[in-house]
Amino acid sequence: GAARSARPTGGASDTVEQVQRDDVAAYVAARLHPGNATMIIAGDFGAADPLTAIEETFEAWTAAGETREARSSPMVNNTAQLVVVDWPEAPQSTLRLAGPGILRDDPRWPSMFVANFAVGGNFSSRINTVLREDKGVTYGANSTLDTSRGAGVVAVSTAVRSDATAESVSDIMSILAGAAGTLTDDEVEMAVRAASDSAALGFERADAVVSRVEMLLSQRLPLDHVDTNLAGIRAVTTASANTAYVGVVDPSALTVVVVGDPRVVREPLAALGYADIRAVAPAS
Repeated sequence: GAARSARPTGGASDTVEQVQRDDVAAYVAARLHPGNATMIIAGDFGAADPLTAIEETFEAWTAAGETREARSSPMVNNTAQLVVVDWPEAPQSTLRLAGPGILRDDPRWPSMFVANFAVGGNFSSRINTVLREDKGVTYGANSTLDTSRGAGVVAVSTAVRSDATAESVSDIMSILAGAAGTLTDDEVEMAVRAASDSAALGFERADAVVSRVEMLLSQRLPLDHVDTNLAGIRAVTTASANTAYVGVVDPSALTVVVVGDPRVVREPLAALGYADIRAVAPAS
């Protein structure tokens, strides 16, 4: 729809070409001021006082201008869609399958994180095992839980041989559907252990700390969310992981995007009967 997240981050060619220097200057004057800014700093400051340095450096930066606009949360499509982007003679097809997910402050997040880890979130997951190890049609396939300020998305990403495109889409959907209520104790235990053992790796460098804090603030989460979330993951059970997965993932309501050779992929994809194909030509 008209949501900002439905448009390219860098704009479109026709709109970018219209931007003039005065437009940029006006935007800076109106929007880029400390009233709309958050500063995050991490590092070994030693005897230095970072607050003093910040005050001296930015004392001339005044909070004059417009306040940040509040936007309504975007809606994630929840009906079956099949989009084919024509890419003639492509040796591989790039696949994205996505549907509504949840936000990080959802009580089901730890359980859903564990469930996703088992289904597609690690190298030995169900999706990667079938597509890479068993069938050899891809170098790798994975699923992710993507979040923004107002919407969550469950997404599966991979690139497969062109002649295996429709079969791979079918396999992914079958795996997603078959995972409902079937996550095992071993899968859940491995996911919990992996998340717990690797948690500290996300804070090895100062830039990693800044990135994590930035994510927490941008999604309106408290700074202790990292500890709270890790405790939640450690408390996940097989039952809670299965319950969360069933409540979030709906394989019958995915948006499927395929970028590939139309002569090879179009007819087999149509034969799946998942949804009517919407053909899109890439921008020149």
